[in-house]
Amino acid sequence: MRKFLFFLLIGCSTALLAQNKLVSGCGEFSFIQPDNITRDEAKKYAIARAKDDAFIGVYGENLSSSQVLKTEDKNGSAKTSFSEYTELTRDYEWMEDIKEPVLTYEMDAVTGQTRITAKVCGKFRKLGAQTDLTASVLCNGLEKEIFRSGDTVSILFKAAEDGYLSIFSKEESGLAYSWLPYVNEEGKPRLIKRNKTSFLVCQADPLFPLPQIQGPIILVTDHESEEVVVWLVFSTNEYALPTMEYDSENEIYFIRTEDFERWYYKLRNKDPNLQRLERRIVIKKK
Repeated sequence: MRKFLFFLLIGCSTALLAQNKLVSGCGEFSFIQPDNITRDEAKKYAIARAKDDAFIGVYGENLSSSQVLKTEDKNGSAKTSFSEYTELTRDYEWMEDIKEPVLTYEMDAVTGQTRITAKVCGKFRKLGAQTDLTASVLCNGLEKEIFRSGDTVSILFKAAEDGYLSIFSKEESGLAYSWLPYVNEEGKPRLIKRNKTSFLVCQADPLFPLPQIQGPIILVTDHESEEVVVWLVFSTNEYALPTMEYDSENEIYFIRTEDFERWYYKLRNKDPNLQRLERRIVIKKK
């Protein structure tokens, strides 16, 4: 019985390593930039699809897609706009670039519009079974992608399994700030109960600290426009947070982005259940 159990464990470990094996690949994607998106948005889209092409080239699998109905509040008005778009389900994780993405621009001979081509090379891994997660960045209870300097932010989160959650924001300064856990949670990721919708980083959260301990997260920028990436790190296994510094003036912990990435990838290699959701928002000065 012991011999059988030993070989069974070895077999499971081998399967797990194969699932999380890091592979290298290159991909390319080209498209004509539509008039309704900015050049920066077009660049990010082209790079993301070039990474998809690298994944497909290695694994020979297409990405599944679904139609999503998106609502957006325009400039705080009572009117809400609706738009439908195709969302790809990416069952891989891009770990690092082998070299910087290459972007080229040329005028399309037929349409006269700009054709953008992205070429990428990097290391990535295929993901195993992942927990179904829902996350939104809110302002006054509405999901938003465009914020104004001075807006207060909150997070809506739901997981299909019990697990542990931490939230960080990566800013253009090269720092990542810890939004969750709060300063009064002893430096441990938040335990999230399955299928329970949680409102976090706001007074609606029963564990949110008293105002004299920690204030709300207020988005501020000195630039005309600044992009912030919100990272939600979740696992069904408890994990240790990275070592961070404390900003006493703003009452928040922070870490350099490169140190965060080093911590995350080290943790990811040990924990196949670790997931990172990414939500991008823009803060405008006016």
